[in-house]
Amino acid sequence: MANSSFGSAWPGVTATFGVLLIIAGLLMPAMSDPAQAITQEQADEFYESATAIEHATANRAKQIREKKAPDNAEQARELQAARERFTAAKEEVESAKDERKSLAFWLKMGGVVFVVIGAGGLFAQKSGG
Repeated sequence: MANSSFGSAWPGVTATFGVLLIIAGLLMPAMSDPAQAITQEQADEFYESATAIEHATANRAKQIREKKAPDNAEQARELQAARERFTAAKEEVESAKDERKSLAFWLKMGGVVFVVIGAGGLFAQKSGG
């Protein structure tokens, strides 16, 4: 008796679970704070690298205004190094944010799979299989 009860209930339970996964996947991006996707270290590095690029840009602008060449190779490369550091920090932050989007996507796709399996089971029951 328990087996026949499970046999008739599994498609509905599966489809319901799928719908819940889809809802979770839809709500996750709206309800989560993007700032929580990144660590404090990532945030600090992003801020420090942005500050470094501002500082290097200001130094370069000052040198240009004064028509003065950089004193050494390190000064000449300061702006490029700051840009590279900022780009790396920005990519890391964006990657952390994209992980949440990816999780939401897979929740929705998993939900669709469960709904299709449940609907298929309901259809099979209706057709007498």
